[in-house]
Amino acid sequence: MKIWAYVTDKNQNPIPGKQDHSQLMMYIWEALKLKRDHGSEFNDFILWSTHRDPRDRKPVHPNKNGFFRYYPKNSAKEVQGDSDGESLSHQLAIEALTSLSTIPFKIGNRDLSLKFEYFDKDYQSTRLQFGSDKYFYPDAIGYLSKDSPMYDEWGGKVALEIFVTHSCEPDKVKAFESHNIPILEVKIADSIRFRKELNKQAFTPEDLEDYFEKLRAIFSQQVFAKILSDPLVTQYSRAIIKKLRGALDSSNDKMSHVAREITLLERESARYKQHLEQLKISKKQELDSFQSSLLEMQVSFEQSKLDLHQQYQSQLRISKFYTVVGVVFAGVLTTLMLFLLALPHINYELAARLVVDYFNWVKP
Repeated sequence: MKIWAYVTDKNQNPIPGKQDHSQLMMYIWEALKLKRDHGSEFNDFILWSTHRDPRDRKPVHPNKNGFFRYYPKNSAKEVQGDSDGESLSHQLAIEALTSLSTIPFKIGNRDLSLKFEYFDKDYQSTRLQFGSDKYFYPDAIGYLSKDSPMYDEWGGKVALEIFVTHSCEPDKVKAFESHNIPILEVKIADSIRFRKELNKQAFTPEDLEDYFEKLRAIFSQQVFAKILSDPLVTQYSRAIIKKLRGALDSSNDKMSHVAREITLLERESARYKQHLEQLKISKKQELDSFQSSLLEMQVSFEQSKLDLHQQYQSQLRISKFYTVVGVVFAGVLTTLMLFLLALPHINYELAARLVVDYFNWVKP
């Protein structure tokens, strides 16, 4: 059951309002307070079920347990999904969450603030059929604004599941993901559940309203959630594939260009290598020729040095011979001079000429 209802006058004419497609709606605590405090005014209204199509709506009445109920003749029309059923904590959490146009989700370490245009919450709008007889009822389906994150990735919508006592069934998650429907699951911890319901205590409409506003304040700050189904819608997937193919083609073109450049560089490298080998051969030949010339010059130098040594030895022998001859001649000359000087009649002129001739002879 729901904790809100549409409102018309006694003639079943819709009453304009600001909520939910501009038609007046009333929360359960508002209806209970109006019935309790202003019974005559309450009787001027008719409360209706939450079906989006007015033709499907049935009259409902506020129940003190915190829900709108069908009248007995319409009780067979009540439908329960596969969620937490009649839990007030569950229903109030759905209403508090979907009353926000922007929901700041916290998914693990990731902040994901989603913007919504509106929400589907009645069972006919949210009922999804997969196969011939398999039905699922998300707690709500939120339709994202075009400027919201994940709009393209999730095809503009996301199913919301409120986890109070029962987590989303694996079959449901698998079916939704296989049909490209994302699911965000919000866990309502025991610490923030409706305490009087949890303790099975009586509560007033004011208690319901206070709890609702408390949840709204909490959710407007941060909503811890888990992504159960995270598909990429076909259109978005195709766009991503097209983009990736374009990037791949561009990469292939660049690789082909680089391959051509590498081929040219390899050819240039081969030419330079060949030139280097030729240069090495040429320089080696020049070095061999230089070494051969140097060896010849060394042999010639050694031969010249040997010749000079031999000449020196020859000159030395001649010099020694001349020295000996000079010494002998000097001795003879000295003896002759002494002899001449010993003569009674000294021939000084002849002695002087002999000395001069001697020095001219020994002078180099």
